[in-house]
Order: sequence, then C-alpha cells, then structure tokens
Amino acid sequence: MKNSNNTLDRKGNKALLYDFHTHVEKIDELESYFDLNIIPIINISNFHEWEIIRKCDNWEKYSKLINDIFFISAGVHPFDNAPWSEKTEIFYNNMSKYSSFVGEIGMDSCWSNVDKSIQKSNFERSLDFAYKNNFPVILHTKNMEGEIYDIIRKYSLQFIVHWYSCKNYIDEYISLGCYFTFGPALLEDKNIRTLAKRVPLDRILIETDGLNALQWLYNKAISENELRDYLEITIDEIAQIKEISPRKMVDIVNTNSEFLLRKGYKNG
Repeated sequence: MKNSNNTLDRKGNKALLYDFHTHVEKIDELESYFDLNIIPIINISNFHEWEIIRKCDNWEKYSKLINDIFFISAGVHPFDNAPWSEKTEIFYNNMSKYSSFVGEIGMDSCWSNVDKSIQKSNFERSLDFAYKNNFPVILHTKNMEGEIYDIIRKYSLQFIVHWYSCKNYIDEYISLGCYFTFGPALLEDKNIRTLAKRVPLDRILIETDGLNALQWLYNKAISENELRDYLEITIDEIAQIKEISPRKMVDIVNTNSEFLLRKGYKNG
C-alpha cells in the first residue's frame, strides 16, 4: 500500500492523526502509534485487555501519558455474554479513573449470540453510568440501529457512532448531534459512503478499529507499522467524497477529535 503525501505537515513530517477507535492486543501495537505520530483512543472491554497495557514494561512511563499521547474508552461490548454483576461495576469504577469515554457499548443482532435482553440491560446500565459520570459514549450498533436510537434519544449524552453501516436512521442519529467514525471500510461499503456524503464535516472522525478488524476487512496479515496507511486512505477517500483537499480534511478531523478529547463534555 502506498503512503499518502497528503498527511505531511509543512516541514514534510508526518502530520498528527487521531485513530478515534481502536483495540490493541500487545504493547508493540500501542508503541507503533507513537512512532507513527497517531493518537489512539483504545477500547478496553474487560480487565484482561487492560492488563495487556498495565503490565507492560513501560507502564510507569505510559500511565503518565494517558489523556496526552493516548486515550482510553471502556465499556461492556455487546459480544460479552455475562449479565451485569458486581464485577461489571468494579470494572467501570476502576476504569473511570483512566477513561475519557464509555464504550464501545450497544447491541448487535448480526455477530453477537448474547441474548438480546442481556445486551439491552447491559447497554442501558452502561448508559446510566455514562450519564452519572458525564462521559461521552462510543456506540456499537450492528443491525440494531433503530432499537439503539429509541434508547439513546432519551439520554442527554454526546454519542460517537462507530463503523455505522446502515442505510436507515442516518438523519435521526445526525439530529442527535452524533459524531461518526469512518475507517477504510468506506471504500468497500456503499452504506458507509452514503453516510459520509450526508454527515456534516464537523461530525467526522476516523478509525482503524484495530489490526484484527483490518485483517478481517482485507483478509490478509497487516502489521502495526501499516496502521497509519489505513487512516490515510480513509482521509483521502472522505476528502474526495466531500470535495475538499486531504490536508483540509486532516485539519477538520483533528479539530473534531480535539474538541471531543480536550474540550468536550468530560474534559471541560
């Protein structure tokens, strides 16, 4: 894959990019973000995923850089099959010390085999936690877009919708002030392209969803050193859809990202 020259700064260095939704499975992946001048928002779904980061050799150094060179989101994923419990409460309360977002949370009737009543209960209780603590929320909506919309419209929260690939309810989600994360699936999925055409510029974010998601999408091995390439092709494609320059698109996406990370609801 070719690297884009459209994300270089005026000095010819790699411009800062934000990966607004990702997952890491080993510390090398996290460190690659720093080398590639990318600020990631890393999703943590359970204590095991948190231990991957927390038990790394450089944790003492990295722990001081949370909310600076990387950010954390934490939430019960709709794939998790356990009903809400004291352990769930402990997870949220512990992670709230480090997190900037609750998520990804939501419901899924496509890939998740968890009973929908459990998914719905976990989702609503996660939303209640977010509301109580004034956290923005990252949403997973696969094949449950209408049901999720009916729930979230009752909450006064900031929502970021991850990998939205439904042709319906777009205007409804936009009307709630939602942001949307776009990844390289934009090049493959006509519903995501339709969304990109309709979403206002000031609601656009970019994501990779992590190496596993990229490998699933392209059905090939992808290394952590290629993460930036996939953000760049996403920037280039959105810029074409919106008929603006890629460098302008970088500025817009970075402004949106920085608002949510540093000037938004939780971060004042």
